[in-house]
Amino acid sequence: MLAELLRPAPDLRIPGWAVPSARLMGALALARCCRVPNVWLPMSVSLHADRTTAGLAACGREEGWRLWLADTVAETARRERERALSLDRMAEGWHQRVGAKRRNSRTPDLLELLFEEPALTVRRVQKRLGSTFRGAQLLVDELLDTGILREATNRALDRVFIAVDLVP
Repeated sequence: MLAELLRPAPDLRIPGWAVPSARLMGALALARCCRVPNVWLPMSVSLHADRTTAGLAACGREEGWRLWLADTVAETARRERERALSLDRMAEGWHQRVGAKRRNSRTPDLLELLFEEPALTVRRVQKRLGSTFRGAQLLVDELLDTGILREATNRALDRVFIAVDLVP
């Protein structure tokens, strides 16, 4: 099915919008068939970015196409695994930098929130964690002191803070 989506017959006229859509849907179909739901978006990027090799594989024998696709899937899965391990190491490093906290501390919750929203404001922290504005400000200040966050704006109001390791 993926080969049909990404390798249309040469005599078919495919509109320009259909190729990126087919690559995205092909990756989704592949992820569902292989039961790896978290790899479909990176796989779609790989399928979309590697046009030269895909074109060469598509012009050649069916075996070349299958080898290219298998290599692309394996390489994407390897990169995603490395990325996940690096994010886990980053989270462990953050927890070590912050140190042991009281059991009712919201710092671990804020650290987890940074992976969802690497750029945030104190008001956003307040809403997401359900704390007071002062409590959210103290949490942000704590992460600023440890170097996990830095201010991205130089404003007095609505300051935006970013996770240094996640956003360059």
